This record gives sequence, C-alpha cells and structure tokens, in this order.
Amino acid sequence: MESSLGIKSVVLFTMALIVSFSATGQDIKRQKMTDLSYMTGEWVGMSKSIKENETTIVPAYESIKYGLDSNIIIVDRKSETLVLHTIISYSEKDSTYYYQPFSKTGTGKYKADFDGKKLVVRPHETVRYIFTLTEDGNFMEFGEKQIEREWEKYFEDTFKRMD
Repeated sequence: MESSLGIKSVVLFTMALIVSFSATGQDIKRQKMTDLSYMTGEWVGMSKSIKENETTIVPAYESIKYGLDSNIIIVDRKSETLVLHTIISYSEKDSTYYYQPFSKTGTGKYKADFDGKKLVVRPHETVRYIFTLTEDGNFMEFGEKQIEREWEKYFEDTFKRMD
C-alpha cells in the first residue's frame, strides 16, 4: 500500500511540474502575443505601391484579431492588388515571432522581431516589412528594400481604425 502511495505521489508531483512549466510557458507566449495588441482591430485605408517613378494607390482593408485562445494573430488583408491571409505567432523554443503569409501565389514563414513599438519581419537580408502605429494612433505597415546600403520604401499601407 505504501509503495502504491509513493508511486501516486511521484506521478502527481511530476504532473504538477509539467502543468507548472506549461503554464509558465503559456504566460510567456501570451505576453509576447499581447505585446502586439496595437495591431488588432478593423482597419480601412490606402495601399501605396512605389515602383521607380510610378506610385499606385488603392483602397485597402485589414481585419486583425487574435485566434486560438490568443496564441496567434490572424491578419486578413484585402485590396484590388492583394488578398493576403497571415498568421503571426511566437515560438518560445526559438524566442522569436513568426510571420506566415498565405496568398494565391504561395506562402512563406519568416522570422520577426518586436522592439516595443514595431514588428519587423525580414523575409530576406535585403527586404523588411515594418508594422507600427503612427503618432496619431493609426496603423501603418511598409516594406523596404536595401539598395546600395540604403533602405528604400517600395510599399506603404496606412489605416484608420473602424471599430
């Protein structure tokens, strides 16, 4: 009987440790995802594409919300020129955010960093996407390419909150 109680105690203690570590990990992941709450909402605005000396501007809409019990952020973007479904997540194992866009032409998975004010995605060494708030509280995302050691914008999307 004592042996059975000892085994049960060890099993219960082990399970408590696993739950404790899991909860601590979930707290870290949830906090990292909460850091990106500035992005969430229903947004309407304009998308500007910049190619050489030509600029194209089209209306755009984004819905950004939490999913899977706040473990991911789901971004649905629509405009005349781009329809994009994106998942943003945080990996405790890698201590990094991941940005996973899905479009009609394909998908990707890119590392991202958050500096307290902006999320920076780097799909390539010479390309980056930046997600931030403007001084007046609007949402902005823009892409830059590095050309001869200088960063040049090639798109800029600015949005106002609808909700």
